[in-house]
Amino acid sequence: MDIEKLITESKVKLLMKNPFFGYLVNSLSVKGKKMPFPVGTDGRSIYYDEELLEEIGITLEEMEGILVHEVMHLILEHSERLGTRNKFKWNMATDLAVNSMLRKWRFQLPEGSLFEEKYVGMSADQIYDELPDKGQHSCPECGCEDVRIKKLKVRGRGEGNRILKTEGVFECLDCGHTWEGGIDIVFSEGGMSGVPFDDHDMWGDSDIDSQELRSKVAEAADRTKMHGEMPARLERIVDDLVHPRVDWRRLLERYVQAQDREEYTWKRPNRHHLHRDIYLPSLRSDRLDIAIAVDTSGSISEQRLNEFMSEIAGILNSVDNFKAELIACDSEVHAHRTARCMDDFKVFQEECQGGGGTDFVPVFEELDGQNIDCLVYLTDGMGSYPEKKPRYDVVWVLNRELPERYEVPFGRKVVMGR
Repeated sequence: MDIEKLITESKVKLLMKNPFFGYLVNSLSVKGKKMPFPVGTDGRSIYYDEELLEEIGITLEEMEGILVHEVMHLILEHSERLGTRNKFKWNMATDLAVNSMLRKWRFQLPEGSLFEEKYVGMSADQIYDELPDKGQHSCPECGCEDVRIKKLKVRGRGEGNRILKTEGVFECLDCGHTWEGGIDIVFSEGGMSGVPFDDHDMWGDSDIDSQELRSKVAEAADRTKMHGEMPARLERIVDDLVHPRVDWRRLLERYVQAQDREEYTWKRPNRHHLHRDIYLPSLRSDRLDIAIAVDTSGSISEQRLNEFMSEIAGILNSVDNFKAELIACDSEVHAHRTARCMDDFKVFQEECQGGGGTDFVPVFEELDGQNIDCLVYLTDGMGSYPEKKPRYDVVWVLNRELPERYEVPFGRKVVMGR
């Protein structure tokens, strides 16, 4: 079997049948490499082990599915979203999520590919929370869980096919210890099949820029619109990647101040840990000191202004304790209120007015002498900017991409999601 020829034919067929995936697959180089799994990607290239692909008797249609599987890991940013999760369990969850989507879109995958009916329609995050802990493993020498799977094979089933018993070779990425061992992968009753067929450890070697990926995905989406429609769920995924919604909790985390680490309170649980079902006290002195300005000029429609107000609510709801200078401005400041609770924000909403030209300078003048760490300015970005950068950080939250002549002169630019 000529694997290289098979891959070339698969790339051509994808371009003809599925231009979105065809463009993305063809934007990556495809290289042969000795690996513990048949395929893998580092974000810039797709790698394949010729011997392992020949061993499973890969077909042309299955090769198409494998290439799309690798691209979907990139689109869904699975490597970046690992965080502090157990790596092996996250790898299982991401494969279950991707494979269920590919089945729905009628792509073929090699026999024995990881799939379970129970998880169809669920995200990798949801699947991860549902998966049992069996299958996790750690280094027998140092206890580290950052373990690379060098080889993995099925050796049998157990408990009415609920448990997939595997054996493999593992390497600790902390101390370098290598050992042979077994993993029991546990599934729900019925509907279970397969093991991972791609090398997720290569994600750690990725140096792809997220903006570069988004540009490729956006171009692929534009090309697809000229040739037909994408599946609805894929269109939503692509839209969220190319036009991400602002994650205020992550963006503002660095600005939360804690002057006194001894003052804890159980009256207000720490919301940063509630999503992991961990109930911890919050620091009384953890506070976000910030200014939030909203553009109320004539170029901002009522719908856009409502979107801006939703973003402000998102900012204030992302922290447990805040002091926010809320400012409404067109060519001059029309409202300025210091908010320490959501009721203050509601009063500010009622005070907002404007409809004139756009000048950002009055907001910066209004904040002279204020002790803030950051200014978040919600605007269409088309107005008069200050000549000098202030001492505090500035985040410009724009409701659209700017023409080149209106690019922000300083600070960080964030484009709101559609």
